[in-house]
Amino acid sequence: MRETILSTEVPKLPSDGRISEEMIDFVDRCLQIDPKKRCNSTDLLQHPWILKYAEIESEVIQWVKEANELKEQVKNDKRVSKEDIEMLGLDEYIGLK
Repeated sequence: MRETILSTEVPKLPSDGRISEEMIDFVDRCLQIDPKKRCNSTDLLQHPWILKYAEIESEVIQWVKEANELKEQVKNDKRVSKEDIEMLGLDEYIGLK
């Protein structure tokens, strides 16, 4: 499955004016296959598109907040080994590298 994900082209949102450039940039940052290029949840919470709508409780903002909380839980959970985290490619995401 990992190989399929890594060899598949990342889908792009249409830039035909129906979707803001800020939202397109946010989604592009979320869908980066290479973890080194992908934003972490802390950075995503500071993205201009999120900040623009920070007063509105949206599903995207809630998802990013929950992902950030989950990251901390996984990082601190002693039942999850460092090897498992690395195998899933989450080591950089949760700050182990």
